[in-house]
Amino acid sequence: PAQRPPRSRGQEIDEVTFDRLVERWHFRRDLLARELTPFIKSSDGTRGFSALGQVLHEKASSIHRDGTTGLYRRSLFEQSLHPALQGAEPMACGLVVVDVDRFKQINDTYGHEVGDRVLAWVANKLAEQADAAAGWPLRWGGEEFLMLLIDVTLEQARQFAEELRRRVAADPYVDAGHRIAVTVSCGVSWTPATEAGWRMIRYGFDDLFREADEALYAAKRSGRNHTVVAPLARQRAEQG
Repeated sequence: PAQRPPRSRGQEIDEVTFDRLVERWHFRRDLLARELTPFIKSSDGTRGFSALGQVLHEKASSIHRDGTTGLYRRSLFEQSLHPALQGAEPMACGLVVVDVDRFKQINDTYGHEVGDRVLAWVANKLAEQADAAAGWPLRWGGEEFLMLLIDVTLEQARQFAEELRRRVAADPYVDAGHRIAVTVSCGVSWTPATEAGWRMIRYGFDDLFREADEALYAAKRSGRNHTVVAPLARQRAEQG
């Protein structure tokens, strides 16, 4: 089987799970193995980097990792993930754009350091949920996050967004005695597992993002702390 890099949160997974994920994401095992073999050591049924490999991986990944939230930055998607998807077979794809509501007010009231910790708190909830969904969470910029979901229905993508929204709103963020009510708004778009739909991922990701972003701002206009699905995504789902 292909050798694997560590997951973004530093967790080890067994080889069976790794093989399943490689198959799900259509990565080429031969390329993975050839690229990583010099830096791999194996023990007890798991595969991880050697000491040298770990240092090299951390140096390389830090270029794309956001220091505030621990999530990968937009640059990882643009330089690595998106090119990898271009060679994959067509799969249904959901896109969730998440924005922290009234974040400027939080910064102005409690200070930028607290604001950064609020972003990290939201990012952690997103990352936890992404681990369960095998999705890709990214910090897109400012207080905006993006979640890419592969091989999902529109309803599953909507449920992911709505569950995240509920989890953030359920408990206030507590920092130095302050109880800060934090909410997020979510916009959802989706494309089916057709060649035409997959072209939106391969060549026209901006269109899919724009749909989700417009849905996000519709959620903001409706009072914030809402999830809105892009109308074109609903049309695609209804057309089958």
